[in-house]
Amino acid sequence: GSVRTDFSVKVEGGHDLHGMEKAPLDEAAAREFLESLRGRVDAIAVNGYLAIRNPDHELRVRDLAREILFPWYADMSSPPTWDSMSVPPHA
Repeated sequence: GSVRTDFSVKVEGGHDLHGMEKAPLDEAAAREFLESLRGRVDAIAVNGYLAIRNPDHELRVRDLAREILFPWYADMSSPPTWDSMSVPPHA
């Protein structure tokens, strides 16, 4: 399948190569977009350029998505984490 263009957005913010914030995350824009997806999606993907150096903005958008799109997730007594998931070794 493909990703519909109206289901994707670029939100301002970011970090430099050293993990220092280059521009603050535009939380209002992220929240507005996530609100527009309410009831229209079952999952999302968040990708931040250079997030490997500092994932703060990705994690904040994740938290907003949980709050706005997946409020049931916060109610789970023990939500799944990457640590608890089985990840196959690299070939």
